[in-house]
Amino acid sequence: MERNAADSKAISELVAANAEKGMRAVVLTIEGMDGIYGSVSQTKQVIESVGRKGQEIGLILNVIQAVTEQTNLLALNAAIIAAQAGEHGRGFAVVAEEIRQLAERTATSAKEIGKLIAAFQSETGRAVDAMQEGMRRVEEGSERSREAGKALKEILESARQSSDRVGMIAAATREQAGGSQAVGASVEKVREMAAQIKKATNEQTLGSEQIMSAVENMREMSSHVKRATAEQTRGSRSVTSAIGNVGGMIASIHRATTEQSEASDQVLRGLAEIASVCTTNLAAAERLRDALEALRSRARSLGEQAGGFTTRH
Repeated sequence: MERNAADSKAISELVAANAEKGMRAVVLTIEGMDGIYGSVSQTKQVIESVGRKGQEIGLILNVIQAVTEQTNLLALNAAIIAAQAGEHGRGFAVVAEEIRQLAERTATSAKEIGKLIAAFQSETGRAVDAMQEGMRRVEEGSERSREAGKALKEILESARQSSDRVGMIAAATREQAGGSQAVGASVEKVREMAAQIKKATNEQTLGSEQIMSAVENMREMSSHVKRATAEQTRGSRSVTSAIGNVGGMIASIHRATTEQSEASDQVLRGLAEIASVCTTNLAAAERLRDALEALRSRARSLGEQAGGFTTRH
């Protein structure tokens, strides 16, 4: 019995130590979730800013398209004037035709850039949605981690209480073991007294008094043993109840840990989607940069060619 009480105390201390480790792990998990939430929030702000820049570029393209249409009209007017001038306006007609073709190419490029910007804005919207979903899942994971931490805290408190109770039971068991030794010694004394009674049969009066005294001692010792046994029974029931509570709490933390693992998997999948969208946006941005560079080159060419003639009235 004393060994069982010691084993129960060791188990309770082990449960308390494991619960404390789990508590530290949950705290680290919550801190990591908060860090992920901050990073995702910053990335979301950057993507939203890029989306607004894309809208501004779209407005600029609208202006470029309007200028291109005006340039096309001017080129048409120049061609009409050159035709009216006859032979003297032939060179002017060539320049007007070049301007018209350049304006058409510029309009085509502007439309292509517009399509790229529309696709870029669509991908940016998807990225923002994925960011929001990731943030929501991070919040869910943090909440589940906090619930797991709360359950671990309760387990830790119960384990400590169980350890204290088991310690008290172990002490009582040691005391009971000492009492049992005393009972054994008393029984041995009774045996000796019985032998003396057998030898002192002729001295009946003296022997009877010794027998009555021995029987009284046995009655007291039996009462002591009965009380110690009752205390042991109550202590054993307390240990059984405490261990049952610890088992239930361990099942609760197992369920909370499983839910936290599922939430972490969801967060990882969300981050993978975000990485894919960011890669797509980067490629679209590079295509947009190349198109804008081509547009600048054509605009410079248009300016150089337009500088070589003057419009007649």
